[in-house]
Amino acid sequence: MLARCHNPKAPDFHRYGGRGILVCASWKVSFLAFLRDMGMRPDGKTLDRINNSNGYCKENCRWATVKLQHRNTRQNKFLTYQGETLTMTEWAERSGIKYKALKQRIRNGWPVERALTERVFVGRRAQSIYRKFGQRVPLGPFDGEKYRQKQLLLGHE
Repeated sequence: MLARCHNPKAPDFHRYGGRGILVCASWKVSFLAFLRDMGMRPDGKTLDRINNSNGYCKENCRWATVKLQHRNTRQNKFLTYQGETLTMTEWAERSGIKYKALKQRIRNGWPVERALTERVFVGRRAQSIYRKFGQRVPLGPFDGEKYRQKQLLLGHE
């Protein structure tokens, strides 16, 4: 932490100190001050900055799991839907849409609402149900029967 924030020769300095990310004065000179502010590292957690644009200090640091840290990076794409802002990964989990499908929809210029709520098509055939925020929602008249009849006529089944 100290090296990457204060030593220009450190391999990751450009990602930290080079961006203005610094360690607070009390932590820089005293590990005991850090220990007093943060406590011992809990099992399975590492130090995480809450706001990645700010430095290491008591107000901006927490002990976090790897999963939480992966969701707290500059590389994440955030989406806002119905007044709630989450990462694309979190929206994919919540909506039941695969991350890659959601990412492609956003890349293709879909509005967020449509990207999160429109049913997912598998090839030419629509799924008979889709997930909307963790709930299975029936789509109505499509039950696959027309598809099956067409496949039989074409000799594909």
